[in-house]
Amino acid sequence: MDQTAILVGTIGQGVMRSHDGGETWQRIGIYQGMHSDAMVRMLAHNPRRPEVVYAGTDKGLYCSDDVGATWKQIDSPLNTHAVWAITIDPLNPDIMFAGTGTPGPARVFRSTDGGKAWEEKPATIADECPNVGIPRITGIAIDPVNRRNVWMGIEVDGLRCSADCGETWKTING
Repeated sequence: MDQTAILVGTIGQGVMRSHDGGETWQRIGIYQGMHSDAMVRMLAHNPRRPEVVYAGTDKGLYCSDDVGATWKQIDSPLNTHAVWAITIDPLNPDIMFAGTGTPGPARVFRSTDGGKAWEEKPATIADECPNVGIPRITGIAIDPVNRRNVWMGIEVDGLRCSADCGETWKTING
């Protein structure tokens, strides 16, 4: 495993990788499982296996087990969504969350088997918001002290919290 690799997702150029601290960059994974003009909105590494990388794209969720050299689209309900947010439980990487949004509806999905199978979890999210149209889930975080607590930020539509690892969600008013 290359400990020096830096990966960055791009809009329209797929994934870029540097092995020299960002001095030079190479476009990777082109025609190696990910479409060449992929809009990569989020990258997440498996905390126990850093060579395993997940990419949230405009065409669902992809996984690489070789630091991005090759990619495979994960067969899941996420395939028809733009994935904007991914998080992986740092202590139990089998627990993962992915959030979607514009141009499709904002939805939250959970995997309990390391990303092999995904299930949509119920969360009340606006179908449309003033000035942005369809919102998107912009971030998901697992509480480091109580991992059953999961937080989800939604563009213009606020914050949601789950106290049961994503089974149910409540709106947090700021």
